[in-house]
Amino acid sequence: MVDNKKSKDKAKIFLENLDKYTKSKKNKEHGRYKSWEHCYEVFYKAKVNKKPDYNNLALHLAFYLASWGMYRGSSFLLKKDYTVHIDAVKVLLNNAYKDLWSIECKDYNEERLIRLLKLKKKLEDSYRKFNNNKKITDTLSSKILLGTLGCVPAYDRNFKIGCKKLKMSQKFGKKSIKDICEFYKQNKKEIEKKRNQLKIHRKNKYPQMKLIDMGFWMVGYNNWK
Repeated sequence: MVDNKKSKDKAKIFLENLDKYTKSKKNKEHGRYKSWEHCYEVFYKAKVNKKPDYNNLALHLAFYLASWGMYRGSSFLLKKDYTVHIDAVKVLLNNAYKDLWSIECKDYNEERLIRLLKLKKKLEDSYRKFNNNKKITDTLSSKILLGTLGCVPAYDRNFKIGCKKLKMSQKFGKKSIKDICEFYKQNKKEIEKKRNQLKIHRKNKYPQMKLIDMGFWMVGYNNWK
């Protein structure tokens, strides 16, 4: 049985933090977090392009990931140039995953969840030869998927802390996606109000998973110790 009070408390914390994020400097013009918008937009346009510019897309992906902390000293990416992402770009643009682009929470069914995890594995495999045959981390794969298809949040430290704080699954997988989709559906009216205010170049709305990412990330940021 759902505890309505706990559910409302969760929603209140999330919405307050989502509001803080969108009003903070993190969302200002020329800020590094704008790199997500630039990357997402070029991929959004590329999905209908019969001859996508893989080099340009790889450059945008590289810069977005650098802005989001994925080129730190311990990362294998730091030792490579942007072309390391070209194979991944080709995987992302495969028509097999076209219905995952900007997917809404109500549309995530079992079959699409399975396909999402197949895409995750394909991404991991595309980087193996550049990473001593090791698969990439969930943090990196989820940040790539958020910045390109907008179909999952980024499972970094702050996001996972936010999930823990609000009693949600913290591991990138079926359970977590189901949990956050259910959370979104339960609080859709309030979250959509904020989503309607967020546009990319005054045109495309942010995908729902980006709203999830921002809210839980800020909860984690404010509770990290």
